[in-house]
Parts: sequence; structure tokens; C-alpha cells
Amino acid sequence: MNQLPTIFQQFFWDAKLESINTQKNSSYIIDRLLKIGNLASWKWLAQTYSPEQIKNRALNSRQLTKKDATFYSLIFDLPINSFKCIKQA
Repeated sequence: MNQLPTIFQQFFWDAKLESINTQKNSSYIIDRLLKIGNLASWKWLAQTYSPEQIKNRALNSRQLTKKDATFYSLIFDLPINSFKCIKQA
């Protein structure tokens, strides 16, 4: 299945869920859910994408704040200065 669960409409209020493909739009989906997702969406991310995909998006996302990057640096055991959002600040 290449569609997002309907319960995620709250995170993608600006798009039609049926037009978002989980494979083609993986960067967009991962970025959005890392930024504003909840526990259920993070569990879905872990079931849908590889840990490496999620980690790479966290590292390269420009959408994350310093607070977000600090959290994900602890989750992924990565240095805080390796996050692109920290480098651009």
C-alpha cells in the first residue's frame, strides 16, 4: 500500500492524502512527521521506512528546529552539529 493512513490528515492538512505516495514522497512524509508527528506517526514511520532513511532525513531536514535536532541527536546517537538545521542557523 502506497497511501498514508487517513488518521494522518491532521499532519497533511495542506494536501490530499490520496495524492501522497509513501514511496515517491518519502522525504516530504518523513520530514513532516518528524517535525509535527506524534507517537503513533513515529511508530508508523518505523514500520514503513528503514531506520537509515529516517535518520538521513532527520540529518538533512531544513524544517527541524534546534530543539527537534537535539531530540533526534539523542534518539539516533548522533552529534548535534551533524544536523543540517543546526549548520544553517
